[in-house]
Amino acid sequence: MSDPSSPVRQKLQRAADEILGLIRDGETDRAFQKISAFQGDASVTRYTLIRLLVSTGQQNRDRAVLTCVLDAFERLKSKAKGPLGPETYYDIANGYMELYALAVHTDEANVFDCEDDVTAALGYGQRGTATGPEALTNLGNLYDETGRPLEALRCYERALAINPEFGMALGNKAMAIETLASVTLYRDAHLIQAHQLYQAATAQSDSVAEAGLDGALETFRRHDDEIVRHMVSIGRADILDLDLRHEPYDETALSDFVRFYTRLCLQHDLYLNTHLADRTAHASIGDEIVPPLVTRIGDNEDRRYVEDIMFRFNEILESFMTARMALVQSQYVWTDFTAVSRQTTLVNLEDGSVSNLYLGHLKMAYKEAFAALDKIAVLLNHYLGLGLSEERCYYGTVWYEHTAEDVPGDPRVLAPQVKAAGYRLFGLYLLCKDLCGSKYSHVRNALTHRYLRVYRADPRPKGSYLFHDLTATTVEVLYKVKCAIVYTALFVWQTESQKHAGQQTAQVRLSADQQLDRWMQPSLNVTAARTARVERTVEQRRGLKRLVAWLRRTVPQHTR
Repeated sequence: MSDPSSPVRQKLQRAADEILGLIRDGETDRAFQKISAFQGDASVTRYTLIRLLVSTGQQNRDRAVLTCVLDAFERLKSKAKGPLGPETYYDIANGYMELYALAVHTDEANVFDCEDDVTAALGYGQRGTATGPEALTNLGNLYDETGRPLEALRCYERALAINPEFGMALGNKAMAIETLASVTLYRDAHLIQAHQLYQAATAQSDSVAEAGLDGALETFRRHDDEIVRHMVSIGRADILDLDLRHEPYDETALSDFVRFYTRLCLQHDLYLNTHLADRTAHASIGDEIVPPLVTRIGDNEDRRYVEDIMFRFNEILESFMTARMALVQSQYVWTDFTAVSRQTTLVNLEDGSVSNLYLGHLKMAYKEAFAALDKIAVLLNHYLGLGLSEERCYYGTVWYEHTAEDVPGDPRVLAPQVKAAGYRLFGLYLLCKDLCGSKYSHVRNALTHRYLRVYRADPRPKGSYLFHDLTATTVEVLYKVKCAIVYTALFVWQTESQKHAGQQTAQVRLSADQQLDRWMQPSLNVTAARTARVERTVEQRRGLKRLVAWLRRTVPQHTR
């Protein structure tokens, strides 16, 4: 903004004061007219006025001001003569998030009734991140406060990559890690990392104060104290300052393919793993997200309850790991894959589009990732008792009441079990809504029901993909599905932890044996084929021996 003492700045402040008075008097139409008619100069426009009004409404927690001014922005944004800039989007996102906070914390509204404000806040927040670490941290807060801590972590890490000493990013990253600790196999390690981040955040109290959040330091200290008390109670206070860095994992014993697989998964953060303290450590490799379930000891009904849920969760993980493997196979150029691909005759089209085994693996990865989302819907249907036919459970529609024909009603109404589930399920719901009707679901529908032309180089027709572009999109989809799986585990954990709140519980480990020794033996068909080949080979060798013996008897020997 311009110099506060300049005439245009004074004009801006007078206009803001007049508009605020109109809103207080309930004259919102006249307030809109004043906003629309405001003219400043090149540096102070009606959008500068809107930013000032939104900031005032946010500071005063004034719902009437925020509602009126944000409505004005939505009506006027298309009239902007040029790009509005990330600062404007940042302020607008803050305004919508303040409306969400007022509804949930002041009015105690159901989070699902605040979907429009949250969706707008996230949309504008993503467009406002270019302003620096503060905006990235703010976007992370939007994700975290709406049940999406994994996406929040990415924002905090991006903020800390710009400014490693930004206290708000340090403290909020600690809170997200503390949340994720509940569904990991390395809970104490997560809590230690959170403790160390809280300590680093409180050491940067000035940067926290500059962010304008007076209660943040107290919140960080309170959470840190809870971690310390927990570690003291289990006799592990001595490891709170443990250096969490590890020796890099040893690749020497890995085959070329497993090494490539591991590196690709680490590079793109595709393991179901939140061991963030050291991403090159052995503990960072593999999938280790498991939702804990609470049951009565020795109850057979409860055991069936556990197995029903874990079977469905296993199905989700199996689809995810299969999709991830297919992605890796699409990128790993191997003579055996190439030889197998050449066993099939595929016409080389003149338009330059390609078809081969590598592309087939990439398409399979994409489709199987979406299959994991539909299997999440199957789990939710079973866990929440929604009563839908499992053949009709889809990630985009499981949330709604269905008709007698087992299809979503029109208009769509959220099922009461969904609305009662709280913000942990809200985050998963929003993520699934983001994917519905997006470019990601359009590609999935093309691959599943029609076709998708893929090229290795430009030029290419509109609506088609280059191989490397489809690869990048598949990686994005897999990461979103990873988030969905983690949020599903967090929702189940939250629900289970409320079953026996305040009562003593004990952990019982379930077997994680995949019975892979049975796969070391070939299947019957392969064995039969191999046996037939062996028998043919033996018979051929016997025939060859008989032929050689006959030739020796009948053909005159050559003499010198």
